[in-house]
Amino acid sequence: YARLIGRPEVELLGKTDLDLFPPELAAEYLADDRRVMDSGATLEKTEEHHLPDGRRLFVQVVKTRLTDAAGVVLGVQGIFWDITERKIIEAERERLIAELQGALTEIKTLSGIIPICAHCKKIRDDRGYWEQVENYVARHSLAQFSHGLCPDCLQHYFPDHA
Repeated sequence: YARLIGRPEVELLGKTDLDLFPPELAAEYLADDRRVMDSGATLEKTEEHHLPDGRRLFVQVVKTRLTDAAGVVLGVQGIFWDITERKIIEAERERLIAELQGALTEIKTLSGIIPICAHCKKIRDDRGYWEQVENYVARHSLAQFSHGLCPDCLQHYFPDHA
């Protein structure tokens, strides 16, 4: 622990949380210890610390009640390990996921100018080929088509069924 926080061991020997941490943080740690001693429940949590040199340190903490052979509560036993690198990797993974989701949204969104025939409504693709609007939109978006006839086309093409 001394090496991790960059302090000599002699500065830590015999010290309590009140000696080592700001009052609000020491009070939190002491309350955690009291809860563990009173309930017997194991405490597991991740803590973030700001070291004197400006670095952020993340530690995984596990505290359990410590008893003697007769079951008398002696105190709290705590262990921790540095998970800073894991937290940095997780944050980078979350950033990349968000970036990829944004890119996927952009890829599947039609934008810009789309050349379309004024008569047959075919669209000219990037290779210069003309294709049905349904095919083009389906390839460039998440949209799907169903076909039917509007009332005007029904009247025009099938006047006996209108």
